Amino acid sequence: MSEYVHLIGAEQVQSAAVSMRGAAEEMRQAAMTIDGALERHRLFMDDWLQKLEQVLSERIPCHCSVCGHQERLEYD
Repeated sequence: MSEYVHLIGAEQVQSAAVSMRGAAEEMRQAAMTIDGALERHRLFMDDWLQKLEQVLSERIPCHCSVCGHQERLEYD
């Protein structure tokens, strides 16, 4: 008797496994690409918000007691 047993469909199962492995790798790469894009977007938005905050604080001074500014509104 032969030492090897040939399973019907074994090649198809192996081929499917290789295809699944390839698809999983593509999905991993896509997830990494999305992660990188989101990180770059977060950095862009952080920078933009800091610039906006600076511009607004220069144009619209705060007159509240919360942030510690000592400026007061002058009334005519």
